[in-house]
Order: sequence, then C-alpha cells, then structure tokens
Amino acid sequence: IETVAAEVIAASPGERSSAVFINKGTGEGLKTDWAVITPQGVAGKIVAVFPHTSQGMLLTDPSSGVGCMMERTRTQGVLKGGGRTFPELDYILNEQPVAPGDLVVTSGLDQIYPRGLPVGTVVENRRGDIYRDIKVKPAAPLNRLHEVLVVKKPYSRTTSTQSKSPAR
Repeated sequence: IETVAAEVIAASPGERSSAVFINKGTGEGLKTDWAVITPQGVAGKIVAVFPHTSQGMLLTDPSSGVGCMMERTRTQGVLKGGGRTFPELDYILNEQPVAPGDLVVTSGLDQIYPRGLPVGTVVENRRGDIYRDIKVKPAAPLNRLHEVLVVKKPYSRTTSTQSKSPAR
C-alpha cells in the first residue's frame, strides 16, 4: 500500500477526542475517505481536505464506521464509534464465537480501509437480542497520536466501473 506520512498538528480537546488535524492536504494529493493508520493499527479516515492540512475523524467518533471482521473466525461486522466509551462491533450474531482478547481487523469491504489491518481487541462481549454487544479497544493510541500514515487509494471508482465497450 502506498502511504503519505503526516504529523498530527491538533486534536479535538479531551480524553475522548474524535478529530485530529494533520499537516498534509490537497498540496500533497490527499483526498477525503482515505484511511489514517499508525504502525499499531487503524486510527480513522480523512473527512476534510484543505491546501496544507486535513481533518481526520477517529474510530471513536459516533459517526464513524469501519468494515471489520473477527480475525479468528472471519465473521464480518461494522465497528461504530461509541463517543463516550469504546467503539462497538455491530452485526455479529449471538451464535458466533467471540472472546475477550479476540483481534478485530479491517475487512476491506467498505473500500476505505485495506483488508487485514488491526483495528483493536475485544474487551467486552455479551449476548444481545439478535446481535452480540461487543466493545473493542482500538489498537492505535488514539489519545496520543503524533505521526500517522494516510493510505492512498490504489484505484478510482469511476474508472473501474465504466468501460467503453463490452468485453467480448
């Protein structure tokens, strides 16, 4: 994967910060919906790009969503920001085996995050009505980010879905 290294220059205040600003922008080719990662794992994605800076939304933001899967079982779900607490892994049926300490990785299905990147580990897990209630501790140190990598998308949706003539 091709990445652009960036420095975090500001973060929303407080322990439960859900936004960061980085020192790279359109001048370096950055675009919205590009993944922001650290060596430990996924941090979030770019939501706004300016000439020399960009705003990133962290996994903990209540409007965040990441296509994920359990590494051990390959069961797929969506990690949603919890705002005040740990993000929650949604849409995992009660019948699926999940244990504290299980690793959650990106599924790649959201077309933002490449497949297989560490997202976090299960810290809480209990049966719900249909789906399990699963809380995930992020792998990346979200409250003390200094340097991040922005993942450049290797494809363009418009060129990959359009063709001038049908295949023969």
